[in-house]
Amino acid sequence: RLNSDPAEKSTSKWTVAAGQMIADFAKKAASELEKVVKSGVDYNATMESYLTNFKVMLGDEQLAAEKLEEIRRMAASTPFSLSDLTEGTQTLLQFGVAADDTTGVLKRLGDISLGNADKLQTLVRAYGKMSSAQKVTLENVNMMIDAGFNPLNQICDATGESMSALYKRISDGKVSFNELEAAVAAATSEGGQFYNGMLEASQTFSGFSPHMRG
Repeated sequence: RLNSDPAEKSTSKWTVAAGQMIADFAKKAASELEKVVKSGVDYNATMESYLTNFKVMLGDEQLAAEKLEEIRRMAASTPFSLSDLTEGTQTLLQFGVAADDTTGVLKRLGDISLGNADKLQTLVRAYGKMSSAQKVTLENVNMMIDAGFNPLNQICDATGESMSALYKRISDGKVSFNELEAAVAAATSEGGQFYNGMLEASQTFSGFSPHMRG
């Protein structure tokens, strides 16, 4: 008789439905927890891999840990991910840029890239190659131009020479890396074209750039 009672049937249906909802919630919660745990495991494994790579490149575990923490802080305050900055740092180290200088170089090149990860890696490779050779080459300058930065304008401003004269000096192998380094510094210093470029870019993307108002 209970089973045939409409009220009992209704109560029974709600009980089953509530039980199913609880079961579904528990299943989803377990799935999300599994994702969080897996994410944490993957993150730790990635950090361990980065640390190992830097230890090999720098020859010291403490220096490796300090460099990784430096990069982590930079990632937290720029548009770039930890992997972007780790890759850039490793590239610079491979080309012989001093470990103490890599983060400063990444900051300047990051400003020039306006927060674009692909452009940053292109700039890093070109910069690293010229740093290793200790001279400016047209091939690497063209890589920088493709990424949105022409360092020759800065060098001409510094030397007062014409662009054609500068091209000849480059072709003759007489433009030192120091001139490129100074060009990058000038472009990203206060008053330079790319000063605070990452910040400007991130504000523009968020809709808060002063240049976008009005």
